[in-house]
Amino acid sequence: MFDDAYRGEAESEEDYAREMVEDNGLLNEVPGAVAQLFRF
Repeated sequence: MFDDAYRGEAESEEDYAREMVEDNGLLNEVPGAVAQLFRF
């Protein structure tokens, strides 16, 4: 179970959040001007 939930290692919480958003395409449908306002 834990192995399925393991997300790897990140240098910081911000890096973890950025990778999660990019890997899952969470901002793919958001217009560029709005996506730039997103703060990790």
